[in-house]
This record gives sequence, C-alpha cells and structure tokens, in this order.
Amino acid sequence: ISKPKIIFLVQNGIQKAMFKAANDLTIPIVELQHGYIGYVHPAYSYPENIDIKVLQPFLPKYFFTFSDFWAQNRFYPVQKISLGCSFLDEQKETIKSDDIVIVSANIYHDFLKKIALNIAPIFKDKKIYYKLHPNQFHHYQNIIDEFSQHHNIQVISNEISINDLFLKCCSAVIIQSTATYEALQNKVNVYLYKVADYETHQDVFEYVDLFDTSDDLIKLIQENENTKSVKDTPTFFEPFNKDKFLQVLQEIESK
Repeated sequence: ISKPKIIFLVQNGIQKAMFKAANDLTIPIVELQHGYIGYVHPAYSYPENIDIKVLQPFLPKYFFTFSDFWAQNRFYPVQKISLGCSFLDEQKETIKSDDIVIVSANIYHDFLKKIALNIAPIFKDKKIYYKLHPNQFHHYQNIIDEFSQHHNIQVISNEISINDLFLKCCSAVIIQSTATYEALQNKVNVYLYKVADYETHQDVFEYVDLFDTSDDLIKLIQENENTKSVKDTPTFFEPFNKDKFLQVLQEIESK
C-alpha cells in the first residue's frame, strides 16, 4: 500500500473519514475551496467555543482559498492560504450591454419566473437571459414554454457560461448563488431578491441592491442605469499564484 506525501482534494465538508485516516497516518491534507463558504455553511463555520482537540482530527491541515475574503468571518480552524483561482479571477475589460441575467435554480424558479414575467414588458429593449442551474436542464423546454409570450426572455442552459453572461450584461438578479460573487467581481450590478435564503449573502449586502417586489427591481435598475454606478467590492477571486503555490508545497513537504 502506497503512502502519498500529500493529499489534495476538493470537497463540500463531507470527507471526514478521509481526513481522520490521513491525520492518523500523518499525511498532510490540502483542501481546495470548492465554491461558496460562509457562516451558513456548517462545514466551514464552526462555533468558536468548540473543542479544537476533538475537531482537528476530522479537518484538513491546509485550506487553499480563492482570495483573502473567504477567510473572514468564518471559524474554520485550519491553516488558510490564499492561492487564487484563475478560472474565476477578474476578467478583461469588455463593453457591457444594458441586458439582464437572472440566475435561477430549481428551488428558486417559482420566485424568479414571476420576476422575469413582470419585468419583461417594461424592459422590452433589453435581453433578459434566464440562466438555468444544471438541476433545471431536464425542464429546459418547459421553461422556454413558460416564457414564450416574451421574445426578450432567452432561456440559457449550458450553451453560454454564467461568466460569459456577466461579461456582456450590466445587471444580475439573484436570490442565492456563488454567482453573486462572480457577478460582483465582473462589475455587474447585483440585485438580490429578498426571499428564501437570500440572507446567505449578508457578507456582501453593502455591495448589492436588495428588493422586495418587481416594481422595486425595475426602479433600482433604472436608477443605476441613469447614474452608471457600480460599487467597488473586495476581490473574491485572485489570479492563481503559481510561485506561492510552489513555495507552500515545499514548506509542506519539508515538515
């Protein structure tokens, strides 16, 4: 049986048995950030009064994050190192249209469908991209049929990535999604609909607009278009730092 020098993995807080086995064998474990982590994620935000000695055998030794932002306000008692993520880091400058992207998911569809249907007649000159979550792809044609009376609503499955939509649109309507941070990184005005678990994103409330109704949303979009305002935000996704990665790797192997 081989004994690896280091274990790298991406997971979602579930690989406790692997962590325990590797820690028992003194094999260093490096977890790579998978996406959103925050105070509502029980695998990444433990009570600060928890017994660390009991917890540590079930945690990785190191946690590589997309940027320093993800180490804030989250009690995850491992060594956190910001190494970036080139797939999601800040994109090149592009000329954005006034179009709108709505970021959906199966649990949010009933909420967001009504928003799309309500704003489509008001913004007839804008394209409204209704971006499906992969868990909605099998309902693709049904959702197209729901919007068939509005030619400015285009349902998107996987033919255009969410990042490409953020490069071309100036507004994003979201309830809860890691795409919130991707949109802000791409200088998109984000409008969070105050339903379901939108409070997951309270760590960025100061950088987004919150709304309760379609009328509120319409007003906010029109106001931001008139002012051409885009809020400055933290860096959520840094470019991957190869030199730092190699340096950290050497330090881990030397221990």
